[in-house]
Amino acid sequence: MKGNYILGDGMSGLIAKHYLPDYTIISKPLVDKPWFSLGPRYPYCSKPMEKLLDELGLPTSRRLVRVGYYKNGEFVQPTKRDIRSYVVKTRMGFMGKGVMSMGKKRFHVYDVPVDVVEKKLRKGVRVRRDVVTNISERFVVGERRDYNYNNLIVTIPRPVFDYMCGYRDVNYKWNSVLFEWCRAWAHPMWDTEFDYVYVLGEDPVYRITKMEYPYVVEEKVDNTRTLRGPTEYWLEFGKVCNDFCEPVSPPGPSRVQFLGRFAEWKDWVKVHDVVRRCQKWKT
Repeated sequence: MKGNYILGDGMSGLIAKHYLPDYTIISKPLVDKPWFSLGPRYPYCSKPMEKLLDELGLPTSRRLVRVGYYKNGEFVQPTKRDIRSYVVKTRMGFMGKGVMSMGKKRFHVYDVPVDVVEKKLRKGVRVRRDVVTNISERFVVGERRDYNYNNLIVTIPRPVFDYMCGYRDVNYKWNSVLFEWCRAWAHPMWDTEFDYVYVLGEDPVYRITKMEYPYVVEEKVDNTRTLRGPTEYWLEFGKVCNDFCEPVSPPGPSRVQFLGRFAEWKDWVKVHDVVRRCQKWKT
């Protein structure tokens, strides 16, 4: 019997399920390991996102986010050259459409953490836990069973999907950049009015987020270094690979829609873009 399926139970998959309840989510079994996110802490303000929050019974009050740029021991007005150097340092030169690349000094967000939105979306949702090994024009093949699909929404990373489709030699033109994501109780730079601090220049620390406590510090590292500074600053840290590229992968099977930053393989896709698409699909 054919059905409609969503691959992946992250934020994009859960939003799709919210608007398309007849779809079934397929995702890999849960594993007991730390999870770190480099995504937004609070959703950006937009009409689609406000509509979603209303539907979930979550507050739509707004807060102003102030952005500072720090270089050589002081806060500065970034030049185009500063922004370009920052993008090379953190994203191997790929310029997306973000706060830093656009030189924003302030913007509004909804005063509800993204993880609260995700928990609300996940409540009551049943996920079919299976390890997908192959995808064809008709079937998603899992270790536990095969899924004959009419329509398929993909939210898993595009390279993973293409590999499952049998593409083994695709050049995605991407580079891994290793970061450490850290939570800390104190840091000398935090005595400031800003919510986000982008660190320019050669300093390996590249962003500090002050919108939650303990604060979040992100630092570019190599394979031999560990976190700098007195150990009492750091509560926990994890290593993540942040990959940015231009999508050059081959077309997938028909009846497949790619949804979200990783599935579309476009760094500039935001959560509210996902919400907007799903709201259009519903209508």
